[in-house]
Amino acid sequence: MTPGSFLHEYAADALDSLLNATLLCECRRVFVRGWRPGPEAVAPRVDVSLYVPLADSPSTFDDLADVVDYEAVYHILHLHPFVAAREYSRAVAADLMKDPRIAAVRIAIHLPFVTPVDSYFLRDADSAFATAATRTVP
Repeated sequence: MTPGSFLHEYAADALDSLLNATLLCECRRVFVRGWRPGPEAVAPRVDVSLYVPLADSPSTFDDLADVVDYEAVYHILHLHPFVAAREYSRAVAADLMKDPRIAAVRIAIHLPFVTPVDSYFLRDADSAFATAATRTVP
């Protein structure tokens, strides 16, 4: 299976607030911000948001260990060599989505002097999340 072959990718653009609002209605958002896959002076900054359905994360005490395994996320971020932003985000998203508790992943890669590469990755193209991602903005 190639990275991202079971995922549906949507650019985070004008639909960003609509899709994010839809995801936040039904999911808990946990994130890793500012991770750098190399020396800080030259490496891009990577922000990862994981959306876990509230039904699948019933932690009443907000114990993040019940929601997501940050150690696994850390290892996945280190696993893939950073060559190109789009390929890196697809490979990382494919590995993160192997956890069945994760409904969606958003990866934003902030490259120096370039517009960020920012995409949502959804598991099911027929889900309400994907419907929100494909709506047109009036």
